[in-house]
Amino acid sequence: MREGSVVSIHIAHEASAPRDSVPSVRAVRGRGVEGDPVRPKGG
Repeated sequence: MREGSVVSIHIAHEASAPRDSVPSVRAVRGRGVEGDPVRPKGG
C-alpha cells in the first residue's frame, strides 16, 4: 500500500459554487465525501 498525506481539503456545498477549505470531512465508504454535491447518491 502507498502512503501519503492530506495537505488540504476543499469542498463546495453546491456543484457550481467555489470550493472552501475545511478542517475535516466525513468519507462514506462507497459513496464519497459527505456534503459533496457531486457525491454519488447510490451505493
